[in-house]
Amino acid sequence: MHSTKGPAILTDEPEEESGAGEGAHIMVAEKWNPNPGSGWTKRAKSLLSNSKIPAIRQVGVEWNSVGVVLRGQVHLYYYKQLAQELVRNELEDIPIFNEIEVVEHKSPQCS
Repeated sequence: MHSTKGPAILTDEPEEESGAGEGAHIMVAEKWNPNPGSGWTKRAKSLLSNSKIPAIRQVGVEWNSVGVVLRGQVHLYYYKQLAQELVRNELEDIPIFNEIEVVEHKSPQCS
């Protein structure tokens, strides 16, 4: 019986082990993880949540089947770049999609 947790690992089983028939080979997924990016998103969220900048701590992190997606709103383009680079330094080989919006900071009006 194959486990349904952990990373997907495909193996090529010869016909005598698989029972698929003479000369047949089949590919078997020994483990399957429905969200392979969950470990990367957790690492990215942890990095951002430890930032000294409150706006960066509010940035959301998701996995989109290709890479890590950063979402949220910040008041400075610098914060957008900083959030991306914090994650990129840790997740070197994982694609990062920066969908953080830079919005105008509205200060309270004096009456």
